Parts: sequence; C-alpha cells; structure tokens
Amino acid sequence: MNYTFREDYKRGVVLLLVSTFILFTLLFPLISASRLPTVGGDNSTWGTILNDYLISLAGENATALNQTIVNSANINSSSVNTTHILDSTINDTDISDTTNLTLGEKITFTLGEVISNVVDEWITITGNLNVSGTINATGNISAEYFEGQPITGSIGSGIIWADGANSYAEVNITCSGLNCSWGAFKVRLVNTSNIVKYCDIVAGSRLLTNNQQSVLYIDNNCAVQEVSIQTYITMPISPGGIADFANIIAEGGNTYDPNGLGIENKRIIKLRKLLLKTMHLDVISGFNLQQGTFPQFNVTAGSYVYLMDVVDTTLQNTTTDEIETVYHINSTHWGTSEKTGLNYTYCDTGTGMALCTNTNLYRRIFIFMIGYNETTDSTKLHQLLPSQTTTYTKVADCLDTLNYPVTYTLPSFYQYGAVMLYTYCARPSDTTWGTNWIDLRTVKQSTATGSSDITSLLANYLKSDNTLMVNVSNIINAFYAYGNISNYFQINIQNLNNGTNASSDIVATPNEGNETDGYIDLGINSGNYSDEDFTIAGKNDGYLYIQGINSRIGTGNLSIGTASPGTTLKFFSGGTLISNIIGLWNSTELNIKNNLTVSGNISSASGYKINNTSGLTGNYSVGVCWQKFTGGILITTNCTSL
Repeated sequence: MNYTFREDYKRGVVLLLVSTFILFTLLFPLISASRLPTVGGDNSTWGTILNDYLISLAGENATALNQTIVNSANINSSSVNTTHILDSTINDTDISDTTNLTLGEKITFTLGEVISNVVDEWITITGNLNVSGTINATGNISAEYFEGQPITGSIGSGIIWADGANSYAEVNITCSGLNCSWGAFKVRLVNTSNIVKYCDIVAGSRLLTNNQQSVLYIDNNCAVQEVSIQTYITMPISPGGIADFANIIAEGGNTYDPNGLGIENKRIIKLRKLLLKTMHLDVISGFNLQQGTFPQFNVTAGSYVYLMDVVDTTLQNTTTDEIETVYHINSTHWGTSEKTGLNYTYCDTGTGMALCTNTNLYRRIFIFMIGYNETTDSTKLHQLLPSQTTTYTKVADCLDTLNYPVTYTLPSFYQYGAVMLYTYCARPSDTTWGTNWIDLRTVKQSTATGSSDITSLLANYLKSDNTLMVNVSNIINAFYAYGNISNYFQINIQNLNNGTNASSDIVATPNEGNETDGYIDLGINSGNYSDEDFTIAGKNDGYLYIQGINSRIGTGNLSIGTASPGTTLKFFSGGTLISNIIGLWNSTELNIKNNLTVSGNISSASGYKINNTSGLTGNYSVGVCWQKFTGGILITTNCTSL
C-alpha cells in the first residue's frame, strides 16, 4: 500500500491527540486530589481530599510532620530555635530594614551579654558598649566614669579609671614598709597646648623615699614619678600634662596615710592648693581632752580636713596606746620613740634627747595627730619633745600666746600631715595635772616650720621710720628677754658711728620729760667723742647722770645705793678684782682704802681721828676747836672750850 506524506502527517496528529486524551484521563484523579477541600462542598469527601493534599506535599510521612507542628516543645511553644531554621535559609532580604522589629523582654548573646527591657522606658546592657561613632542624647548621660574621656565640656588631666578602686573611688594604694603598690588605672593628660594623651598604667609598686611626704604622679611620658609634697605643691599647674594619684607619709621605714587620689580631673588641683593653704588640717569637730592619772590622758574621736576630704579619727588612750615622741637626732634628722602618757621629763637638745635641766622651769609640749580611720585605722597621737633651752619662769608666761607666740618646729614629713591639737605647759618636777593647756584647735599663731610669725608681730609695733614702738597699758613689763647660757647674756646697744658727738645710751624719761629735759642717762662715748658741752667724759668713757626738769628747781637728784639691810656700796677702780676696791660705804661708815685728797675743808660735828698726820696740810675743826697743820706739823690750836 502506498501512502503519501500528507496522509502520514494526519495519521500522526490523530495518534498524538488520542495519546494525550488517554494520559489526561489516567492522571486526572491524581491532579484533582491535590487540593484543599472546597468550603460548602466536598461534604462527604473533605477528609480524603485534605489527606491527598498533604501527602502530595509531605509524602508518606504526613503523620510525623503533623506531630512536629503540634508538639508543645517545638513551634507551638511560641519560640523558634535553630532546629527549626536551616542554615542559610534566612538572608538579609528576609528581614527588611524598612520594617519594624518587635522583641519581648531580652536578647541573650552567646558570650553572656544581655540587652534587656526590665523596666519600662529603660534598656539595660549587661556588659560593655563599644561605640565607634558619636553618642547623641537629648537627656542626661550618667556613668560612674567615662573611659576614653574627654566628652564635651571636660577639661584637664586626671584619673579616669582605676582597677579595684575603693569605696571613695580612689586609686587603691597599699604599703608594706616603704614599698607601696597600686592596681592598674588609666590617666588622661592634657598640657597647656591642649594636647590630650591617654596612659594605661599597669599595676606596679615603688620604694618610697624615707622621712618624706611623697606625691606620686604620672608625667607626660606615662611614667610614675615621686617628689616631696613641698615640691609638688609649689610646682606650677602650667605646663600641665601630669596627674597625681597618691600622697603618702614615710617616716622611720614605715608609711602613714597611703592616700590614693580620686578619679577626678586635673583642674581640681587648683582647689586642692587653695584648701591646703586655708583649710587643710583644720579641726572640724571632736578631739576633746580627757585628763587621767598624771601623765596619762585621752583625746576623743574627731574629724578634720585632709586636702579635699573630711576624715575621721578614733579615740586615743595614752594609757593603753603609746604616744609617739618626736625629737631631733641632729640639726637635720629626727628620731622617734614611744611612751605611755606625756613625756615631760626628757628634753630635745637639738642633737638627741636628755633629761631636762632646770626642773623648776616650764616648757611647752606640743601634741598632734597623724592619720585617720578609713578602710584601716592609722590614727596615732604624737608629741614634740620639749625644748631644753626654751623655758618660762612662770606658767602665765608659758600660757601667754600674745606676748609669747606659739612656735614649734616639725619634721618636714609631718608639715602637711600633722593636726595640731594641744600644748601643755609642764615642769620636769610636776607630779599632777594642772590647767596649763593651750588649745591649738583654735589657737594657731605659728607657721608649719615653727618659725615665729615675727612679721605680723612687728607690724603692730614698727613705726614708719622702722623704729620699734611698744605702746601698752596695764602691763608692768613691756619687754622680756630670757636666756639660758653659761656666759654673759646681754642687751647690747651699739652706735656704729664714729663722730665726735656719737654715743650709745640707755635713757629713762619721766612723764614730763623729753629728749632734752628730764631724763636719766647711762651711756658710753664713741672713740672720737669730743663735745665741748659734755667734757665730763671723754673718748670711750662711760657715764651715769640725771638731767632734772629745768622748770622744777630742786628735782633731778640721783640716788645710788643698796636697799637690802647689811649690804655695802662698793667703789672700785683700775680692775675688777677685790684688790681694786677703793672705798666701801655701808649704813655705819665710809671706808676709804687709799688716799683721800680734799681741796676744801673737812668738818665733823662729833670728832675725828687721824692715825697718820704726816701728810696733813690745812685747818681741821671739831666742834668749837680747830687745829692748823703745815706739812704734817701742828702750828696752832684754838679751842674756846676743851
């Protein structure tokens, strides 16, 4: 049979259509079953239709999938964990940055950090927050400290973080002997050119200089340096770029008050300097005195200003707690010893301690406090050993702080650490307490180095021409000079001029007297003295005379003598030995040791006796008789009655 191409083509199309119909007929039940039940229809077949649909999606394990969905430990528990989300199945496009994300209470990170919403309108971050950009806030930003200062408005150098800071937010300083240690801390340094530098200071230690109050600070090279507090306080704030972090007293191989400075800016050093000069070591309250059995006493707890802090002390009982005695070893070094009760029998000689001499004289004993009670109690009473040479004959003089200003000398390492409390006036012979206390909590007329405040004292008495004028009332003694030396102790007035009228004089004037009229004068002439109006004394001659008031005829007498019974007025010449006495005058006679030359007459109402007449010349009368001698020879006698 022959077929043409057209017939073959038609036969192929028909065959394709028939095959397609048969395949559609076979697959139709499967396709039509993979659907969800129709609402309002499939009343008797909806379960079969649904199962067919689920099988078409999940295969034969549809039951297991159903359990996974409804199990309370999985999706139905309101949480999605990593077992439900396959890796890389959620990418950036799945979480759009244009949509809002609402969270519950907190987000917990793998390493333990937490961002939580534990209080309304507050977000708490447990851990550190590192922001490389800028933090802008319309409200306040509060923090214990800001690491990486400055923030807007902060200036100056200072400590901005410290590891193990104590409850006062200070660098934690601990000392053993002279070796002091600190934990790590961070410092911000700013110099006058406003160049900011940050130093990470590692934990370390330093052996302090003994017998010095030291300041530890960080220099601009981030190195720890040490200077005395005297040097540091006088250092100018310019050029800046340093930050102090501790000041410590070291004495006798030990340390007092290891004080770490607080986390603060360097600008506060100005305030600290001001307080050092105005309020530092001032007593705020307490430190009351309690006398016990002599020489024991107590000082109650108190508080005082230490730099920029108010610190507290504990009660000091000298019966159970020893008081530390401070004294000179030599002119530049100091020693200490401990004793229960006041040490009043030993004195400071300037080169050590020795038993006090002149046990009937009063001496001032200065009592002061060192230390305070913070994390540890370092408080201890100290006393300066009384001076061997500075004494007072009367207790009233010892207590007189106006005419005898309070002066004392402290070791340099105590000058900025000693709280002066009391001075007691005692004699080495005392056996009981007196009321001889000067309260130094209120009386502070002295300098820290102990030199007398003579400038302010003299300012009250110096005239414009620099002469000294003491103008007082109801005071018997306007001037005192006390000494204690095994040699002459003097008030010396010396006129250095060598002119012909120059002399050195001590003059006393009555109320009506003046420079030229009414005075008594004790003086000595200069080596070139030659005054035609005062020829009674020549060059380098001394004199004593009185100039009466010219308007008062008969006044201006001079009385020379002794007031005590049984005493003698002695005249001597040519030396200071007993053999140089030329006359003795007492209440019964005048005894002339050498020759007596009289150019006038000698008269006696009761008689006279001449043992040697060989040198007599002239007339001598006794009562109504007179005799005439020439060259020791009696020439004539004339008596109206013998």
